[in-house]
Amino acid sequence: MKQRVMLAQAMLGNPKVVLLDEPTAGLDPEERIRLRGYINDFSRNRITLITTHITSDVENIADNIILMNKGRIVCAESAEDFIHGCGAANLEEAYIIRLHENERI
Repeated sequence: MKQRVMLAQAMLGNPKVVLLDEPTAGLDPEERIRLRGYINDFSRNRITLITTHITSDVENIADNIILMNKGRIVCAESAEDFIHGCGAANLEEAYIIRLHENERI
């Protein structure tokens, strides 16, 4: 319920930019899917930035991904380019590959 209230607060005033921090943390799988649907619908006409470590949320919501490591942007690309640009099979694998590529630099 707290996550729904948080999303409702973010939607108040019809903002052009919304920042959501771990919006699905602590939710059961069914509620996580439902909340992702709300976020997806809400995000169609605005910029929505989501910080999360839950890759399934990113895969189901994001059009673009910005990966940060230690406060620095490692890459910023479309979700498709983020995954396939490094030869990964899925987002979780791409995250690991790209994070470790950055550590070698």
